[in-house]
Amino acid sequence: MQNRRAGLAILTLIVMLFVAYMPMQAEAAKTYTGTIIKDNIFFRSRASTSSGWKLRFKKGAKIEILGVSGSFYKAKYNNSTGYVMQKFVSVSEADAIALGVAKTTTVANDPNMKGITKISQITVPATSKKGNTGKNVLAIQQALKIKGYYKAPINSKFDDNTVAAVKAYQKAQKLTQSGQADLATIKKLFGKNAADYKAPTPTPKKTATPTPKKTATPTPKKTATPTLAKLTTEKLTWFNTGKNLFKAGATFQVKDVKSGKVWTCKRLYAGNHLDAEPLTAADTAIMKAAYGGKINYVRRAVLVKYIGHVYAGSMYGEPHGDYSIKNNNFDGQFCIHFTGSKTSGSGVVDSAHQSMITTALKAKW
Repeated sequence: MQNRRAGLAILTLIVMLFVAYMPMQAEAAKTYTGTIIKDNIFFRSRASTSSGWKLRFKKGAKIEILGVSGSFYKAKYNNSTGYVMQKFVSVSEADAIALGVAKTTTVANDPNMKGITKISQITVPATSKKGNTGKNVLAIQQALKIKGYYKAPINSKFDDNTVAAVKAYQKAQKLTQSGQADLATIKKLFGKNAADYKAPTPTPKKTATPTPKKTATPTPKKTATPTLAKLTTEKLTWFNTGKNLFKAGATFQVKDVKSGKVWTCKRLYAGNHLDAEPLTAADTAIMKAAYGGKINYVRRAVLVKYIGHVYAGSMYGEPHGDYSIKNNNFDGQFCIHFTGSKTSGSGVVDSAHQSMITTALKAKW
């Protein structure tokens, strides 16, 4: 009898502990707020498009998201629990990351990481914080992606994803978790000071200038002056010889066939095609004039003069992506295509560029 009573007491204690534990579990569950983005969206009984529905949401309705089930959110609305398709619900970027439905990219597949695999390739940025946009934020996102803290697609916007990545990096480095890309964070991330860091320029040593001796000036012999117009326009097959022709940092001239305007450029990358930058602000002004005052994505036939050769090409001038030259009034790069070259995004041979190359082959420098 005593054993039976002891057994009942133990069972009662277990039930009491279980009942007490259940509310604690419910309180610990994390919920998120979502907003319905269209009218007449079904609130279904199960996570299936064939399931019956409880009601239809109006656009702007707020729901409490409890979790994820396939392409549906499990949600609560007016004390009723059901399911609604994710594509009809807007959530904050931070909540999307927490729920595991945010888009992610890697160093290898993010288009804004093209050609960048290490932090030393990134220009050290000035400080930035939430709400900022532009090249400083781009540099922070690129560096944090290499370090593995920034998972979202790079967008040059200091948004919630960027704040979360900065805080995670600051925590790992035992810095103040402000969520801002402050001086201490940038020094730790890049190994240098922020706010437009510049390497010190060595002071040149003064040397005595020798007095030139007077020598008889020989009478120059007249030689025939080569005429640039005699240079033959050549077809450059990009993946045969072109890709390895333009070395890193190489400078060359570009002539717009239609306007006849000529400016100097510098090679930035040589991947699926040639990525270039106008060398100076004056070169950018000439390029802009060739476009009639406003640079855009329109393909234009061009001639590229490099090491005594003239090659037929096609460009679109809209600045985008990376750049290495400051103060040239051109924050980005532009693309020059040659025979057989491909686009960056789709990796296909662009027929419009190839048509412009055919036009350029008929032109002379």
